[in-house]
Order: sequence, then C-alpha cells, then structure tokens
Amino acid sequence: MIEVYKKIIEEYEKQNDKVKIELITDYGDETKIKNDISKGEVDLIGLKRQQIIDFAKAGMLTDLTQFFIEKELDKKVYEVSIGYGLYNDKIYGFNDMPLTIEFFYNVDTFKKYSLKEPTTLNELLDICKKLKARGVTPMEVGALDNWTLAILFSQINAQTTGSIEATSKYNSDKNGYLTLKGIDQSFEIFQKLNTSALSKGSIDINYRKSVDDFIKGKVAILPAGAWATKLIDEIKPSNFNYSVFTEPVKFIDEPISMFAGAGGQTIAVPQKQKC
Repeated sequence: MIEVYKKIIEEYEKQNDKVKIELITDYGDETKIKNDISKGEVDLIGLKRQQIIDFAKAGMLTDLTQFFIEKELDKKVYEVSIGYGLYNDKIYGFNDMPLTIEFFYNVDTFKKYSLKEPTTLNELLDICKKLKARGVTPMEVGALDNWTLAILFSQINAQTTGSIEATSKYNSDKNGYLTLKGIDQSFEIFQKLNTSALSKGSIDINYRKSVDDFIKGKVAILPAGAWATKLIDEIKPSNFNYSVFTEPVKFIDEPISMFAGAGGQTIAVPQKQKC
C-alpha cells in the first residue's frame, strides 16, 4: 500500500510542481499519532476505525460532511468507505481500500453433490446438513485468531443491527451492547451456524490453517475477507477451483444492509492541520 501512495504522490506533484508532499510511515505508536495530530504536524492521516471514533469524539478531526456534499463525494465513494469515516452522522474521512466479507466455497465439491449457491440462511443450513451427511466439513474459521469469528459475525450483524447502531454503543459496557436493536437475533443466527455449519475444530486452529484446510478440500465453505484471495492463490493446488457466493446470504427477511466490509485505514484531516 505504501508503494501505491508513493505513486499517487508522485503523480500529484507532477501536476502541482509547487507542492512537496512528505509521506510518513512510522505511525505504529498511537501516542505519536495523538501528539502529531494535536500539534498540527500532519495534514492527512490514515487511521483505524477505532481511532476515527476516539479522535472524532475528542474533537481532533475535521468534520468533512459539507465538503463531501459539495463535491458530491457522498455519491461517488463506496458507502462502506464512507461508513468507516462516519461517526454521529458526520463524515470524518473515507476508507482507502474497503474489502468485502465473503463466503468462499469449493466449486468442485458443490458440483459433486449438486449444490447451488445459497441465498438464504435456511438454504445455507440445508447445504451444511447435506455436506455433513456426506462426511464433508461444511464450514471452518480459524477461531484461535478471534478476528475470524468477528468476520463471520459481522456478516450477520450488518443485516440485523447495522454499523450505525453498533457504533453508537462504542465503548459501552456489556449492558449497553445488549440494548442494541437486533443484537439478540444476530447471536441466534450465529449460534445456528456454530451448531450446524462450523467445524468443531475451528477453536483449535488459526486463520492460516483454516485456509489450508479449505484449499486441500477438507472444508467446503470459508467465511473470510476478500483479502483471503491472495493467500488462497499463493498456496492452492493448480486444480483447485473456488469462488464466492454471487449474492450475499440473506439471514433475515428485511436486512438493514446486505453487505459487510472491512478496511485497513481511513483517511482523515486533523483539526489543527496547517494547510
């Protein structure tokens, strides 16, 4: 990603010969980030979603809502990109590289057992039941890396609760999250998948092992972010055929959103920027 930014900067400077941009890449220390934002040392900064919320609440980021409206960026940028910079109905930035959360599946296994891509929860559970009956593990996540469970849960919660509701309870205690609209339904669906679809061994393996089991044909379905494509392609056998469900699985009748996404960093403007 650094090389991409270097290229963007290079092209921008060619068109604006009086502008010189310095790319800083050593922002792993959150204390340094806070200090530089407070001092106005940076004009644009890439932040994690959690930091966007924390810094926006602290009044350290510029509200870009009006800018997005005037430039019609709210119509041109992917909604998931804006969602990463959204807090309390205000836009504080946009995600530079949003990636969707998908269900990868073994194409040959589906063909072998005459299975079609599911479009609803019941269809997905029915497929898992048929796979189990044939001795095939339906689905696996590397739960030792607990973010893999969050990936699966996010697909459900995007439909039942939505990101705006979830963000409103950020840093709440347990009771605060329990009041979220649709959260009970999220856990009920998650429990159904845990009981009927997920490999019982998921808790004992990490993300890399779950991908390895998938490309070896041990598991039919892999819930993962779009970034898994890179690892799958690097380690899969030449004859391994895979795809993703063309349409998101509909877990409830009236989803708030049909798509779940993840992203690395969100570009924001510090309140005390100098330019």
